[in-house]
Parts: sequence; structure tokens; C-alpha cells
Amino acid sequence: MVKKNTQNGAKLPSLPGVVLELKSPKIPARASQKRIGALLTAAAKQARKQIDEKRYAAEIEADGVPVLKYGIGFSGKRVSLA
Repeated sequence: MVKKNTQNGAKLPSLPGVVLELKSPKIPARASQKRIGALLTAAAKQARKQIDEKRYAAEIEADGVPVLKYGIGFSGKRVSLA
């Protein structure tokens, strides 16, 4: 996990922080495009849920910095965001 840089003591502008969680579901060899899309969407939603459950952004949010949270489901070139 990458944490904020607090060593220099300088006050940086309140740019939003970003938290990403990636999930790559197993895709069956003969899955239809619709099924692949559903699997990727479910993986993205699970990744987004994990960000909240494990409180990955808690330290940044405690400092009053807005945080953008993205769950990403991917397989090869196919991607779904939540």
C-alpha cells in the first residue's frame, strides 16, 4: 500500500486520493460475451466492496482529503469498473 508523503511537512493542496483494487475472475473457455461481462462486473463490485470493508482509504479520509475509490474487474483486454 502506498501512503501519503508526510516527511517534508509541507502542506499540499487537497487533491483527491485514489484507491484501486483489482480483481481478475476465472473466465470459462467457452463463456459468452454476456457471461464474461457479468463476471467482470461482479468482480469489480467485489473489489469496490473490499475497499470499504478493509478501510483502505481510512487514513487519507481521516485527514479530510477526498478519496476516489475504484473497483476494477479485468481479464486480458476486457475491463469493468465499479
